[in-house]
Amino acid sequence: MRFVLRLFPLLIPYISLIQASILESIFTSVYETNFWASSESRSGGGSTLESTQNLRNLLPELLKQLNVQTLLDAPCGDFNWMKEVDLSAISYFGADIVREMIQKNQTLYNKQNYTFLHADLTKDTLPKADLILCRWCLPHLSHADVMRTINNFKKSGSKYLLTTTYPAVKSNEKISSGGGHRFVNLQQPPFNFPAPRLLLLDAHHPESAFGDDYLGLWELADLPSYSAHWVKNHSQ
Repeated sequence: MRFVLRLFPLLIPYISLIQASILESIFTSVYETNFWASSESRSGGGSTLESTQNLRNLLPELLKQLNVQTLLDAPCGDFNWMKEVDLSAISYFGADIVREMIQKNQTLYNKQNYTFLHADLTKDTLPKADLILCRWCLPHLSHADVMRTINNFKKSGSKYLLTTTYPAVKSNEKISSGGGHRFVNLQQPPFNFPAPRLLLLDAHHPESAFGDDYLGLWELADLPSYSAHWVKNHSQ
């Protein structure tokens, strides 16, 4: 028993590597099997042109208001809707955990101001950006992985975060990271975000008990930093 206890700290890096590999495998399978069953986008119905019409109308003006020169789209998915946004004056970085999708994006959307990166948002080094767009990612992650992702975004030195949140949700359900999802209110425990600087309507759902889809805007410097102990306490 004592030998196992002495050995355990040496195994931690390998345990983290296995966990990361599992996360990549899950989302790669979602992509390869077209799990969301969308005929238009492997990133799912929320990434179709119809679903993103309001966001595509609002996002360019927000980028101008915030004087965004560098945008990190994390995760970028298959770039289905973002390709319709005018990014000509912006250095665009798209990051995703699915390697095959990133390679395809690099081939299809080879422009001088576009860079696509294979990255695990919970731990890999990310480029510094004026704005990180993290749309419809956190609802698919466990509480612990949401915290790891926010910590990693802050570590990048980026200024703003625009991410999915549901203000009408009163309590955040626990899930495991993967193909499932739940509706997340980032101002509720255990995330405890302050009030957003603004809420951008992403999609209107008049009959949903969880309310509309919003993208909340925060300065990353204003967001909590989650300790390793806090993250561990909220692991599945």
